[in-house]
Amino acid sequence: MAELSEHDILGWRRLGLPAETWQLRSGGTVEVKPWFSSSDPQLLAGLAAQGGGIFLAPALPFFREQPENALVEVLDDLVGAEFAFRATTPFPARADPRTRDTVALIMAQLEAIAED
Repeated sequence: MAELSEHDILGWRRLGLPAETWQLRSGGTVEVKPWFSSSDPQLLAGLAAQGGGIFLAPALPFFREQPENALVEVLDDLVGAEFAFRATTPFPARADPRTRDTVALIMAQLEAIAED
C-alpha cells in the first residue's frame, strides 16, 4: 500500500463515493490523489492501458478481452469492495429486441464475473 504514492492514480467516481477514497478489504479506506478522475471505468481502463496509471474498478471481463489493454490486476487482495448491481426491464420476451440484447449482455457479464 505504501507504494501507491509512487504511481500515477486514476480515480473512478462512483455514485456516492469519492474517487480519492479506496476501500480496503480488511476494512477502512486508503486515501489516494488521482491526477485524473472519471465516472466511466472504460475510459479509465483505456488510460491505464496506455500507461496512465492504476485505478480501482470493478472486475469486468470486457477489460480483459482486448489484448492491447494488457491490464494487470494489482492489490486485489488488499483493495476492493463488493457493490450491488440492479436493473429493471419489462419481461424480456415482450421487450424490444435491443432491450433483450442488452439484458443478455448484462447477464453474460454478470455470469463471467461470478465464474472468476
